Amino acid sequence: MKKLYTFKEVKKEKVLTKKSTENEKGEKVTVEKEEEREVSHEFFMRKPNRRLYDDADLYYAVKLSEGIKAGLLTKALLEKRYDNDGGVLSNTEIENYGQMYVDFYNKQQEIMQIDPDNEPSEDQQKKLDELKGVIDSTREALTNFEMGQQALYDQTAEVRSRNKTILWWVLFASYKINKEGEEEPFFRGDTADAKLEHYDRLIEDEDDFTDSVIRKFTYLISFWFVSKVDSEEELSKMITKQGMGENLDMLDDYVDENSGSETEPEPKEEPEPEEEPKEKPEEEPKPEGEPEPKEEPEEEPKEEPEEEPEEEPKEEPKEEPEEEPEEESPEGSDEQKSE
Repeated sequence: MKKLYTFKEVKKEKVLTKKSTENEKGEKVTVEKEEEREVSHEFFMRKPNRRLYDDADLYYAVKLSEGIKAGLLTKALLEKRYDNDGGVLSNTEIENYGQMYVDFYNKQQEIMQIDPDNEPSEDQQKKLDELKGVIDSTREALTNFEMGQQALYDQTAEVRSRNKTILWWVLFASYKINKEGEEEPFFRGDTADAKLEHYDRLIEDEDDFTDSVIRKFTYLISFWFVSKVDSEEELSKMITKQGMGENLDMLDDYVDENSGSETEPEPKEEPEPEEEPKEKPEEEPKPEGEPEPKEEPEEEPKEEPEEEPEEEPKEEPKEEPEEEPEEESPEGSDEQKSE
């Protein structure tokens, strides 16, 4: 079987040791004793063949169909929905992040202009430290921004199917060398469901050695799935450049450095409740507008009896055609009293 990557994992085991000695009579005496030793176990990722690729493509298509039937949106539909709502980012945010990318590139160019062959002076060293500090903070902000953008599509049907397919590759591409030196699958079973049951049992056992091996297989196969490298040499070089170590010994440090605060995929559910309040206020004002005429007749009869008995005998023959506003009526009554 062709291998794509091989690594070893050390496990502390109790080993039965035998020691032969001679007694006073010259007889051989064998003494057996259990000792705890570190035993190295070998694991490898098999190189996929055509049949595995076909099965993986079929598995992806089935999981994609299941996600769509269950109600998950596809990436295309989700992007269209965001565009209809005005986009994910505002114009100000787009300008800010665009300027951040430009500043990041310019700071890198300034660092490259300083001659690396000669030792920098004090002023140059201060400038280098300032530029590196700005670059580090900008890189962190851009990384969080990109992770946030990717998180918006974490609950699409395509992303779910991709994650399921990566797990499928972990189940079918993980192998080990047993005590007899034979190659055998790490997860037992002939079907995906059977292997998945064995995977769940191993996770539930909470064995440190097994958890470490599964974690290495998961990151290794995920890295291969994204890079699409089919050569053992190229994959080894890429893993070494990423800082995982030749035997994946530095994997935990690599994960700690590259794992940011994961943003929750809840923003995808926000557009749904936003539409509901828009529809409700449109229907509410319709019944509210009807009771308004009921209040008008209640106010009109209160004002009419107060003005009619005072103004009809005095103001109808003299001031009706000239004085339309109601404020002048009390002035005319005062003039008559003065006369």
